[in-house]
Amino acid sequence: MKGFQKLPEQLIENLAKEEIVGFLAEQEKLFSKIREGRNWLIDQGQETGISSLLGWTLIHKVPTPEEGSPRAIIVCKDDAKADEMFNNLKRWAKRMDLTFDLIHERGNKLKQRNDLFDGTEIVVATPKRLYDLYIQNGINLNLIRVFIIEDAEIVFKGNNPGYLLRIADSLPKCQILIAGHGITQKMENYVEEIPFGFGTVRL
Repeated sequence: MKGFQKLPEQLIENLAKEEIVGFLAEQEKLFSKIREGRNWLIDQGQETGISSLLGWTLIHKVPTPEEGSPRAIIVCKDDAKADEMFNNLKRWAKRMDLTFDLIHERGNKLKQRNDLFDGTEIVVATPKRLYDLYIQNGINLNLIRVFIIEDAEIVFKGNNPGYLLRIADSLPKCQILIAGHGITQKMENYVEEIPFGFGTVRL
């Protein structure tokens, strides 16, 4: 419960309407680690509620609207998961005046780029579309505070590790969280390529 009270007040009120009034034990453990500010490679095992906690972390890190470029990015395994996270974030952040942009393969790339230029706080993305917009100078990473990859054991397949390594190379000093149901060799290889230290959390 102690960590839950550190969330923005409006977020707590919105969660209460969904009968969420505190963290589950594993959410509390992970949130405590996240609040340390380190980069983490997270083995969530079969624990439930971790995806929700990652979404709440985005709002915790960016609790108020700000002009210009994104402050937070979460990378999802596919369009459907990105849609789900995007809709959850909008519901959880109701009345907080935050702007969320969804950039995935089903959307119109030009519209997505224009929406990013118009300003946003939090971006929900799939790996390839994020990379496509990045190499077209369609997204400014200079103000990012937190970069999250969830379902990483699925995300780190095909060309995605290369795409996301290019993104990581351009990030400013920020917190990076990589969560998966288990830790794969490709996940370990990825963090070894990033010039920031990572701790490991097993839930």
